[in-house]
Amino acid sequence: MNAHHRRSLPKRRFSGPLGACAICCSVLLASGCHGASAPLSESGVRAMYRSIGIEASAGNFGQICSTYTDQRLRAELSPPSKKCYTRTFERWAEKVRLSKVTPATAIIIAGREATVYDGRPPEQAVYVDGEWRLAIAPEIESGG
Repeated sequence: MNAHHRRSLPKRRFSGPLGACAICCSVLLASGCHGASAPLSESGVRAMYRSIGIEASAGNFGQICSTYTDQRLRAELSPPSKKCYTRTFERWAEKVRLSKVTPATAIIIAGREATVYDGRPPEQAVYVDGEWRLAIAPEIESGG
C-alpha cells in the first residue's frame, strides 16, 4: 500500500479547559513535577515526600537538595556536590523512596510549618512560595 491510499486520521487539537489542563499536566510531568503548587495541607507535605522519592529512585540527589530543601537546610548541605551525595543523604533519600512517610505517618500543620512524625526526632517542613520544603531533617543533619 502506498502513501496515497492510506487513510488519514483527523487531527485533534487541545481546546477548552480540558485541553488546557492536559497541556499543563504534560508540562509539569516533563519538568519533574516540582513546578506545581502544593496545597497548604497534609496532602501537600505527602506530595513533597513522594516527589523526593521519585527523584531518589532516579539518583537525582542534587535535585532533591536544590528543589526540596529550604534555604537554611540547603546552606547546611553546601556545597551540594559533596554533601548531597554523601552516604547519609543517599540513605535518607532511599528511605523516603521506600515509603518512609506512610499513610499512617502523623503530620501536624501549624500555620506554614509541618511536623512529620516519621522518626525521632521528627522532621519539619515549611511552606514557601506555594511549595513545601524540607526544613529540618535530623537524620541528614546529624550524619546518620
